[in-house]
Amino acid sequence: MADVIVVDNEDCIQLLKTNEVCYKVIELLIEAGANVNAADDSYNTPLHKACAGYYDSISVLLEDRLSMTTVGHDRCALLCTSYEICHRVIKSLIEAGANVNTADDASRTTLYITCERYYKLIKSLIHETVFVDNDDYTLLDQACKEYCKLIKLLIEAQANVNAADDQHCTPLYIACREYYSIIELFIKKQADITTVDHKGCTPLFKVGEVCYKVIESLIKAEAHVNAAARKRCTPLHVACERYYKVMELFCRKMADVIVVDNEDCIQLLKTNEVCYKVIELLIEAGANVNAADDRYSTPLHKACAGYYDSISVLLEDRLSMTTVGHDRCALLCTSYEICHRVIKSLIKAGANINAADSDYFTPLHFACAGYYQVLKMFIQKLEDITAVNTDSIITAFFKACESCCTVIELFINANVDVNVVDNKNRTPLYLICEEYCKLIPSLVGKDAAHVNVVKNHHGASVYAALVKKHLDMIQLLINAGADMNIANKFDRTPLHVLCAAGSFEHIELLIDHNIIINSSDENGNTPLHDSCALGYSKIVELLIDHDANIQAVNKNGVTPLQVAIDGGHSEIVDLLLAVALSKYNNTVNFHFEDFSCQIN
Repeated sequence: MADVIVVDNEDCIQLLKTNEVCYKVIELLIEAGANVNAADDSYNTPLHKACAGYYDSISVLLEDRLSMTTVGHDRCALLCTSYEICHRVIKSLIEAGANVNTADDASRTTLYITCERYYKLIKSLIHETVFVDNDDYTLLDQACKEYCKLIKLLIEAQANVNAADDQHCTPLYIACREYYSIIELFIKKQADITTVDHKGCTPLFKVGEVCYKVIESLIKAEAHVNAAARKRCTPLHVACERYYKVMELFCRKMADVIVVDNEDCIQLLKTNEVCYKVIELLIEAGANVNAADDRYSTPLHKACAGYYDSISVLLEDRLSMTTVGHDRCALLCTSYEICHRVIKSLIKAGANINAADSDYFTPLHFACAGYYQVLKMFIQKLEDITAVNTDSIITAFFKACESCCTVIELFINANVDVNVVDNKNRTPLYLICEEYCKLIPSLVGKDAAHVNVVKNHHGASVYAALVKKHLDMIQLLINAGADMNIANKFDRTPLHVLCAAGSFEHIELLIDHNIIINSSDENGNTPLHDSCALGYSKIVELLIDHDANIQAVNKNGVTPLQVAIDGGHSEIVDLLLAVALSKYNNTVNFHFEDFSCQIN
């Protein structure tokens, strides 16, 4: 077994040398006039191979496992002949007992020299004006393929994939670095960057695919994603910075931002990670940024990403806000997680922000939902939310409660039709009420939320439900143990509020839950006083049936009957008089001398 770990006087191991040789071989072939645009029977050019093959190399380096590539009919004649010559000579020497691990004065082993001479052999042949292209194959294409095979061979021979040179560069590091140089070389030599392979993909597509796979492989291999460079920037810093730059590159080139793919998705609805430097090179070389593959996806589809929402940016460009999606209108939907800057760039480039997908969702539909997703992501990252600054959490909690109002206000200010209905004939108001009601069980059921806490002159939580006259909310609060006799700052109880509002159904609900019928407010008025003053005869009858005191007087000495007479409510006066005559047997003093009006 040849010693593949021996280093030469430049501290380079064979595996590192292989990376350099591949680049030099390609450079030699190009300088000798190789057709960089020659395609094989699958329409793959050397540039396609260079873009796609790099991932294979890195995967091999990371896996470090046996996976020998069979040598057969796919090897071109030139490389095959070179291989056979070297193979026969070396085989003869080994059979004669040659020590394959013997090193020369420069610490170079036979294997090291073989890697190096491989390049020199090709160089010699090219100088003899060998034909580097023919109709059936291209040596340049083969050179790209052989790159991975050489690395695989060395790894199979137990080459140390972590050995570093005098610059502390490992083979993996060089593989990542040199790949860009190879593509740069192709472009400098006017490689056709618009050609498509058998799948309709241009090299630009391959770059986006490979960059993602390379990063994914490194992460799966437990690369330290938080490692910081000398400028204290992490890989994430670089990814975020370059991601936005890629978007700017596409937009500056006026990529067709309204093309849809075969899933009816526009660019604003797509995402993919892309390599900034390589894409910049391709675009500067004149790559067609609007070229679409067989799925009608353009490079911009791949480059666009969704992370954060920016509803206001979308609204500024007069979005069609009433477009109805799958089962909801934009007003009610929740958002497209997309960066504010990216949206702004796309809009400036002329993106159709009203374009809808196959479910009729526009970017605005998705734009409204990101709030929830982003908040969910942050909260999930907090192992113990109570350990975080209490004031910050409370502020965020209240902001969450208020946010829906703020967002809805944005739509209303933009003159959206608030009466629009979805395919179930639900209006925004209906859904808001429905969803609002669903929140209460969560709040009152969590650690026995204090439903009776009074923080201001409005009173406890029950008063908010009473003002909205929401039966389900009131019932939920009752079930949660809300005190229906709790008084506010003015000593008015929930029954006072409902009687003054004329809410008969709500009073019926409350009256069966130990309500104090004759409670009085700061002015001495009972709920019966309020009902009589406002002419609610049905409520007066209901209160009387539940033992309301018709003789109660307020601080001014006025009875409910006097209040009814003052208001001219004859039906209530007749009712009160009839009750008085039957119940009190004509012994009740009604202070008739104080009546301020005549009963008709």
